[in-house]
Amino acid sequence: AYTGYYCPGCGGTRATFALLHGHLIRSFVLHPFVPYTAVFGGWFMLSQTLQRISRGRLHIGMHFRPLYMWLALAIIVVNCIVKNMLILFCGIHLLK
Repeated sequence: AYTGYYCPGCGGTRATFALLHGHLIRSFVLHPFVPYTAVFGGWFMLSQTLQRISRGRLHIGMHFRPLYMWLALAIIVVNCIVKNMLILFCGIHLLK
């Protein structure tokens, strides 16, 4: 049996695949950064595009804030720690 631990990016590809197939909860379990990025990144792109197409008449453009990057980093770190603690203390491998 494989006894290794997960890196911070483990599960990202599987989470992307799950999200693209409409499995939001599975995607979140595999790697919560993927749905976070899909929601915030998607809204950022859509809102900026609509604001630019309307030539500023629609003031809905989401602006970049450093907080978004700190949240993303926190999600990645917490995800890695939780998954590895589940392996270490409970023997549970979420990515199998």
